[in-house]
Amino acid sequence: QLGKRAGRCTGSAIAAAVSLLASCQPDGGARLVAFCGGPSVGGSGAIVEADTGSAVRSHAELQAGSARAREAAAHYERVAREAAARGHGVDVVSASLEETGLYEMRALMQRTGGVALQAESFEDETLLHSLERLHGVADSSDSAMGFGAKMELVAGRDCAAVQHVGGGAGGGADGAPG
Repeated sequence: QLGKRAGRCTGSAIAAAVSLLASCQPDGGARLVAFCGGPSVGGSGAIVEADTGSAVRSHAELQAGSARAREAAAHYERVAREAAARGHGVDVVSASLEETGLYEMRALMQRTGGVALQAESFEDETLLHSLERLHGVADSSDSAMGFGAKMELVAGRDCAAVQHVGGGAGGGADGAPG
């Protein structure tokens, strides 16, 4: 429709996919790959109105704390926590000349160990090569990705703080997600 952006409910679609993945694979490693071809204009996680006359938020608006950006980021944070608690990774592949909302989606990658790939087109050679490497297979023809890895760290009494680098969900002594 002239003057309107394509109807995309990216945040709602990712939330539905994470819930479906939780039902099908509740306690095992799994990966969700979301392909975004433009901004989300409806549902939870929307970053702009459908009318092309409304501008996508700017960097200055993000720094000032745009209410729409905060709401979208909070939505993706909730979805990311749900995915991370089950050991599921979320990757976002964004290919558009217009902003797609990766800033608001950052929790999906940060909390779940997912990756973000971005290009101007899904046909971009670098993007396609990155996808091939990301979803490659090991010599044994198994996926080269590690799923559901668990690590236990027992720190001595002299250790004041323990942190890890990368995606993951923290757990207490009982292993419950933090």
